[in-house]
Amino acid sequence: MAPPSPPNFKPPDSLVRFAKLVVGRPQVPLAEAALEIGRVEDPDFDGDLARGRLDDLKEMVRAADPGESADPVRRLESLRHVLVEEAGFSGHPKEVGRPAASCLHLVLQRQTGLPILLSILYMEMARSIGLALKGVGLPGRFIVRLADVLPPVFADPFDQGILLDEGGCAALLDEISGGNLQMQPEYMHPWSNRRILWRLLNNLKVAYVEAQDLRRARQVVDHQITLQPAAPEPWRDRGLLAYRSLLFGQAVGDLETYLEMAPKAKDGPAIRLQLKSLRRLVGCIN
Repeated sequence: MAPPSPPNFKPPDSLVRFAKLVVGRPQVPLAEAALEIGRVEDPDFDGDLARGRLDDLKEMVRAADPGESADPVRRLESLRHVLVEEAGFSGHPKEVGRPAASCLHLVLQRQTGLPILLSILYMEMARSIGLALKGVGLPGRFIVRLADVLPPVFADPFDQGILLDEGGCAALLDEISGGNLQMQPEYMHPWSNRRILWRLLNNLKVAYVEAQDLRRARQVVDHQITLQPAAPEPWRDRGLLAYRSLLFGQAVGDLETYLEMAPKAKDGPAIRLQLKSLRRLVGCIN
């Protein structure tokens, strides 16, 4: 059973729009929430302009769609043709690790991004024509799957939207893992929108940490706490990032919250030692 949410948790003012999209909503609007996450990188981007670009792409997809009575695979092929051949969206290995590759408004401008962002784009386009397309989080690669189609049909938006069967997914996993992972049935199960956003935020957090941009990394963790306040790990991560940013008082509060929420965590002893040192440091400063 999940631990209770921290008492009196309130998202920061900077996340008001994001919070309205994700707090208390059983079905999170995926593309809209992804756009708001992009404000960590670019706080003042024109949201109306980005939504207009999405609308333009939807018009292109609707114009090319063979219709709801057509075979779903044929409809997916039509969608792929529009996004890849006409609009020019594709993946590139150099995108990995770049914060811009995790921001939907920049992906729309640059026609490239991480697999999960391109998958979100495919899902949003499919939604506009009533085609049920779900996200699937393979280890190391995010792809999409046609819902209610057997045998299963997948597409890899990062690789020109190529269609895959189960064997193709296994071959892809073997390639990206260097043969270290074998396909498991649960790898091909559809993900919820909330889980997709969580993985997107994890990618962005890692990118900022690797770039030593701790301020933006903390903002990403604020998004994770807003998205899922009952999850203990973001409180730990925000506390450790606050420590590295010399925000010792905040670090103490966040790490205490983490231990209250996860008293039996495997890293609990190490975090308790960290807290002991932090409390001494805060006492010396005060």
